[in-house]
This record gives sequence, structure tokens and C-alpha cells, in this order.
Amino acid sequence: MKRQVRSKGIAGIVTLLSLALVLVGLLYDSPSKAAKVTLSALVWEGYTDKSFTKVFEEKYGAEVKGTYVGGMDEFFAKVKAGGASAYDLVALSSNLPKRMIDADLVEPVNLKNIPNYNDIFEFFRNLEYNKKDGNVYGVNYTWGPDPVTYRTDVFDSCPSWDIFKDPKYKGKLSVPGEDNTAVYQAGILLGYNPYSMDKGKLEEAKKLLVEWRPQIRAFWSTAGELTNLIANKEVVASISWPLITSDLKKQGVPVAECIPDPATSGWIDQWMVVKGTKNKDMAEKWINFAISPEGQVAVHRVTTYFVVNPNAAALMTPEEKVFTHIDDPNYIVEASKKIMWWEPVQNEDEYNEVRQAFKTAQ
Repeated sequence: MKRQVRSKGIAGIVTLLSLALVLVGLLYDSPSKAAKVTLSALVWEGYTDKSFTKVFEEKYGAEVKGTYVGGMDEFFAKVKAGGASAYDLVALSSNLPKRMIDADLVEPVNLKNIPNYNDIFEFFRNLEYNKKDGNVYGVNYTWGPDPVTYRTDVFDSCPSWDIFKDPKYKGKLSVPGEDNTAVYQAGILLGYNPYSMDKGKLEEAKKLLVEWRPQIRAFWSTAGELTNLIANKEVVASISWPLITSDLKKQGVPVAECIPDPATSGWIDQWMVVKGTKNKDMAEKWINFAISPEGQVAVHRVTTYFVVNPNAAALMTPEEKVFTHIDDPNYIVEASKKIMWWEPVQNEDEYNEVRQAFKTAQ
């Protein structure tokens, strides 16, 4: 009898120990099961703004962490150095996708996981620069020009490109310093395709930019930097981004923006997935959200950039519809007549040399 009681006692103890081990196992498993997926994104400023990432985070139980960059070279260098261990996503402009694809730094997206792709304007779906072997690597997101932002208490109307050569504005102007936008603009003003200039044409571009140098107060690298320069009236006009004009207006600074004749450079930004990311499913959910009507309206309200999904019109104010021309599918075609879209540059090192010579000219 004692043996029976003892065996039952041992059995009970074993059962309790087993339950305890199960509970301990659940406790240790719970954090990993409940842990949020963190999407790390390398982006232009404004593309992971908390005003809209929190909507995605609450819906999918994920976290979106953005790292802002100031120039194209930084995108390529950081992804090449860190890869999927550092980033899941990149949001970059139209002159980089081919380079990223050829360097095997990004991978195709699965369009079955991005149903909103079918809703974006046909113009953007038909572009080939972010595709390879029938696969889509980049999902277009926003677009816009590189305008001139100017203080309206200094200029009565849109200034011409000639102000960059005018001693009257010595030390009062600015251009981007971390990419080749100024080199592109010099090419445009010389009448060349700004993305395919050889050494001779680049030498001409350098001569023009050296004429600009005395007027340059600073070479800006982030939107916040230029915003402060213009707000403090250290700079009265600059090659800029629409985001900067918007931020200045929110601060009550008297500014406007324009595209002086004959044209300016411009960009089409897209989301791409870094090759080897362990979070590809969540990354594609983010891309689908980013080009949804809700995501598109949200990013426009932060940046004022033009968007790619016409269904966003249903969520826009009448003023936003007019500003973005969202109801006019031909507007992007018309805009292309005055915007020369960023393209891959084969001899990029030579362009970089011109930019550096411009920055260091006396």
C-alpha cells in the first residue's frame, strides 16, 4: 500500500514538475512570439514620419525605424556596407535602382503581397529602370522636381538661374552638397543631357559652377539644415526640395518655390527591399501600405511631394487635389517637359570630381 501511495506521490510530483517546465518554457517563448518586427529603413527625410508610421505599427504590430540620408552616395555605401544586417528597406531616387540591382544589393518584390501596385498610375508601372528580367525591384512612391525655394521678401517673383552668377547675391545662395544636383543643373543650362556628359562637357559644367561659387553661402545636406539657413535669412534662395518649402511655410517664413526656365532636374522615389532581409513579408506589407490611399495622403501631408496612387484623391482636400493634380493622369507627362528625371550616370566618379571641384573652388 505504501508503495502505491509513494508511486502516486512520485507521479504527482513528476506531473507538477512537467507543468512547471511547460510554464517556464511558455514564459521564455512569449517574448520572442510577442516581439515586434522592427523594419529598418534607409530613407530620404520624411519617409518614416511618425505621423503615419504609427498607423502601420498599430495595425501590424511592427516598428518602423528610419535612418535619413543626405545624398545618393550615402545610400549605396551604407547598404553595401551593412546589407540586410543593417537595413530591410531603402527608399531612393530614380538614378540609383539600376546600380543597386546590378550590385546585387536588393531583391525583387512579390507583387502578390503588394496589391495596391495595380492601382498606381500606369506611367509609373511602365517605367523600366527599376526592373530586371521581368521582375519588379522598385515600387514607385512619390515624385517631384528640384525647385528653387526663395524668400518672397527678397524676390518679387520666380528668380532666374542667373542669380547664381550674380555678385549681388554673394554668399546668399545654396545648393545640395551631397549629391550631383548642381552638376545636373549646370548640364541642363548648357543644353546637354545632364546624365550623360563626357569629360569635355563636364569641364564646361565645372567652369559654370565655379562662377556660381562666390554666391554659395553653404552646401546643404539635410532638409533641416537648409530650412534653418533660409529661416535665418543666411540664404535667400536655393536649389531645394518641396519638403523644405513646406516646412518653411509652416514656420511662417515668407517663401515660395518655382522651376526657372528652361528646366530643372527631378526624381521619382521608390521603395526597394534589401537582399537577404529576414523581414521581407513585413517589408512588403509596409510598401503596400506606403502606396495605399492612406499612406499616400499621409506622406503628401508631411512632404508635399506628388504621389502615385490616384485613389488617394478620395481622402484629399480640394486644395490637395489641385496641388497634386491627382485627378489628371496626364499631368506627370506634362511635368516631364520641364523636369529632367534623374537617371543612372555611368561615369559617376567624374561627376563627383566636378562636384568636389565646385565645393572647394575659391
